[in-house]
This record gives sequence, C-alpha cells and structure tokens, in this order.
Amino acid sequence: MTTPESICVSLEMAKKLQKAGWRQRGFFWRNKNYLGWCEKLKHPATGKWFACPTAEEILRRLPDCIEMKKFGGTQQLMIRSMEWDDYKEGRWMISYDCYEISAEGFEFTNDSLANAAASCYCYLAEQGLLS
Repeated sequence: MTTPESICVSLEMAKKLQKAGWRQRGFFWRNKNYLGWCEKLKHPATGKWFACPTAEEILRRLPDCIEMKKFGGTQQLMIRSMEWDDYKEGRWMISYDCYEISAEGFEFTNDSLANAAASCYCYLAEQGLLS
C-alpha cells in the first residue's frame, strides 16, 4: 500500500533539502510528529515545518546529464532498484555514471527512493551543479 511515508522524504532529509535550497512549498509537510497533505496551506519556514517532497518531485528536478570534467565526460542519471546479491533487497541507487569511458561517477543509496534522490539533490546543490 502506498502511504505518504513510502513516497516522501524523512524529516532528517527534509531538513537537509531546506538547507540545500529546496523551496518550502508543496503538498506534503512534516514536523516531528506529523506527515500529511496540506494543499492550500503554505507553512512558514519557522524551523518547525518542512516541505516533504515525493520521490517524483525530486527526480523531476535532477538533471538528466551532467558534464563533469573531473570524471572525464558526461555523466548520465541512473536510477536502479538494487535487488542483486551484492545489495540488500529493496534498496535504491541514484547515480551519475559515464559509460563512454571508464570513469567513476557518484552514487547515493537508501531504502527509500525519495531519500536517495534527496541525497543526490543535496550533493548537486552543494557542488553548484543544479541549474
């Protein structure tokens, strides 16, 4: 069953997204005791309420490709469900990889697709790679 907890970021990740510049608007909001949908209410950024985006909202803001000279070329966005022997079943990986050459990219894993995507968003924001 799909619930807000299964598609939205955690409170910890919502706080990190706010610090990374994620605009504090949205349908889902979270504080210490509550996660819910407030379509018309725009909570003030008081430090008590945090916008709580879904995986889809975050993935739509990630670039498809990133040109990174230090990694040797264009890095392409990859989203994988890691269900093979080397990984715990049900974990998600968001990464930017380059298959044109043997260059290593970077990756973010989490049990939640939303949290993996949020980790990637925060890293790209810190690196100045979001447009």
